[in-house]
Amino acid sequence: MLEKNNKISMSVSCICYENGGLWFVHAQLPLLCYTNIQSGEVEVVKIIPCEKQKCLYMFRGIYAIEDKIVLIPSNTKNIMIYLKHKDMFKKIEIENACSNMFRGYIKDGEWLYLKPYCYEKIVRFNYVTEQVEYGTDWKEKVELNDCISAACKADNEYLNAIWNKNYILKYNAEEKNIERFILPGISEISQIVYRKNQIFVYDMLDKTLKRYDCKTNKITKSVYIGIDDGWLDELNNKIVLSAVEKNYWVVFDKNLEVVAEKQNSIEKYSFQSDYCCIEWTEDEKGNTYGIDVNSNLIQFSGNEISQKKIELNNKCWKLIGNRIANIFKEKVWKENEIFDLKDLLLTLKK
Repeated sequence: MLEKNNKISMSVSCICYENGGLWFVHAQLPLLCYTNIQSGEVEVVKIIPCEKQKCLYMFRGIYAIEDKIVLIPSNTKNIMIYLKHKDMFKKIEIENACSNMFRGYIKDGEWLYLKPYCYEKIVRFNYVTEQVEYGTDWKEKVELNDCISAACKADNEYLNAIWNKNYILKYNAEEKNIERFILPGISEISQIVYRKNQIFVYDMLDKTLKRYDCKTNKITKSVYIGIDDGWLDELNNKIVLSAVEKNYWVVFDKNLEVVAEKQNSIEKYSFQSDYCCIEWTEDEKGNTYGIDVNSNLIQFSGNEISQKKIELNNKCWKLIGNRIANIFKEKVWKENEIFDLKDLLLTLKK
């Protein structure tokens, strides 16, 4: 079994807050985990019975509601639901599944609007009835290899950012209508969030975060960030941007003034995410939480920032160690289809 002094990353592909803790899915392994915010200790680990043993971003969305933990697939075939009282998973198959299907969700009543990435149709999932509804084919409105890099909701419309383009797709859920809309002053869109008649966009061409006024159709502010690409979130009335290529994140208020900012070096772990972008979530008291590529649990509220290392308790460590040993089919570290050369070298380096 894996020895506890080996460093395994607890970087995540999706995260959500529930009852004083964080549920998340591991970025590389099919593991559903729960960590206590106060202690930083991972108290629960469940092995997700999906068809892949090791893959980057198998799931890209997680939603906790009463007895259910709903997992939104990206590089696996099914929506997975963990039923707490039965301690079991159930599968809901996605038709014509593909790689990089979805990148999170937008909650709308009992429905989760699954943010499409490469999946060709607009899809929503009812977490109460567990119904999957397939809608408009958005690919008919774009070029062949285009993908949706981010999405947000603005009143009764969903705004879908087409990666590396100067336009978005507006989708009206009631009318099932979708149309292209050019954002004046934007060149290469990456990320998009909406807040009170304002759209915040990351433009990769000039590496700026821009605020777009929906009433005047004009850019009202632009802030140079200098990163190649990033992930953008709107949380607790704040705009949060984290970088793809380095362990850096920054928080802005509605006027794009910096509220909090942090940059750390990248530590080396086995089974680490290939990207540094941070997945964020929020609680009902105005606190925001994330887990970075170094297995740090980050918390900020107002201008206060704190972070602590996520630690596995002995029970969870043994479960993960046994799982990895079973995948390898042997008790030694060596390269195979699951444990690649990069993982091997990082482990030997320790």
